[in-house]
Amino acid sequence: MENLSRAFKTVFLSGMLVSVIAFSSTASGANAEEESSLVDEALKQLGRGISNVSFGIFEVPVNMYVTQEEKGEPAGITTGLLRGIWRCSVREVVGVIEIATFPLGLEPIVNPPYPSEHGILNAVYVGEDRYTMVPEDAWKLNWPRFQPKDME
Repeated sequence: MENLSRAFKTVFLSGMLVSVIAFSSTASGANAEEESSLVDEALKQLGRGISNVSFGIFEVPVNMYVTQEEKGEPAGITTGLLRGIWRCSVREVVGVIEIATFPLGLEPIVNPPYPSEHGILNAVYVGEDRYTMVPEDAWKLNWPRFQPKDME
């Protein structure tokens, strides 16, 4: 049992490391005109997949909180919980798909591509002790497709 716990910790920490690397490569501010290589796209997809599998569970409390803020506590407990469970399930499945197909370098299947890019996890300070969040309708699913670039 101790070996299983140790293996889980190793896999979890490896996933966290790859997620941090993927986040830092997307947030590094690279030139928009610069074309990234197929390897870069594949690694970004692997990072998205690992972060979706690792952090998809945060969809539940985030959606409960956002729904409660917009529609009240009863809606947060019911609708927010169900929406969070649905989005968590979708993120987990999409994460597994992105990990399994990462050599293909597909575009993000879920938008926003990382669990931390919406809701209360992405609150932006707008002054006077107020924060704004990404609108709720920003969350959507896309069909998997290859990155649009010229293959030479």
